[in-house]
Amino acid sequence: MFKRLYAAFLILLLNCFFISQAQAKPLSEYIAKLAPDDGSLYGSISEEDQKMIADREQDAIKFFDLIVSDDINNISISKNTVFEKYLLSKTEFTKITSREFYDAYKSNQAESDEKFLDKQVLVLGLIEKIASSEDNTPVLHLNTQDTKQPGGTHASFKDPGRDKTRIAKLKPGEEIILLCNGAGMVSGIPSLNECEFIDDYMAQYRKDMHERLLSVINGDLKASRFALASMIFSYAMLVDDPRHVKELIQENIVPDTRDKVLKHTIFVLLWTFEVETPVPIVLTHKDKVRARLLKHELWKYLIFKKIIEPKKGKLLVKDFDFDNTPMF
Repeated sequence: MFKRLYAAFLILLLNCFFISQAQAKPLSEYIAKLAPDDGSLYGSISEEDQKMIADREQDAIKFFDLIVSDDINNISISKNTVFEKYLLSKTEFTKITSREFYDAYKSNQAESDEKFLDKQVLVLGLIEKIASSEDNTPVLHLNTQDTKQPGGTHASFKDPGRDKTRIAKLKPGEEIILLCNGAGMVSGIPSLNECEFIDDYMAQYRKDMHERLLSVINGDLKASRFALASMIFSYAMLVDDPRHVKELIQENIVPDTRDKVLKHTIFVLLWTFEVETPVPIVLTHKDKVRARLLKHELWKYLIFKKIIEPKKGKLLVKDFDFDNTPMF
């Protein structure tokens, strides 16, 4: 059951918390679900709690950076990451594997030229061979699993002089992701040119996302849906098991599907926000107690950040439809 709930949550998280295919809802509706159900809305936050909240917030920032790294590391042909959406905001491209690119050209060159020629492609492939062209610039032969045409997709670089150090470190059998232009058929071989590594885009993405999270923390809740949703998730994990999360941060490890703390936090958050899941959520008495604790701590955080008014729980920031906030 947890595996299916985890998958459901990841879809929701990467689409920025409960807005995937659903109709947009005001932020106030989500916040209302966090109100403690025992009537304890708090008039003020103690100095001890304020210090704890501030410490959690700093750890949540570090954990958010881990989430961003994990998002980058999960680029695949079957997943759409937030990073890819970010990259699409910078330049248009079609994501495809080197094998799919090769097969398309071998099947119908005219149709493939219409789709790919002189257009940008984010290509995922496996290096079969590192060769040189006639002008002695490097060319990658990307595996296509065609035994009759080894290294069936060729990829040349936009600026091989700039990238020579990185290219020199490449090895056959290594997976690679490149942003290229479709070059059509060259000497009967499906080819890509003007290729570049996406490291610079990744570095800028990390920087931009970190800055947007700080904007959210400093009161601009509309700065980024992903940052706002991830902040809630990170803070909730720190409430659930701070020691475990601190260990993950210290060791620079993102929890995977087998992580019990992650699963429990997801489970409780889904229940708290009344999210529909493939399997109906039924909490044990112990989990309900922990869910109430989570609500209390998140509610304190909202008061601390002056997002809601103490006691009454009135929204102190301008309400907005969560789906209309910027993704980034």
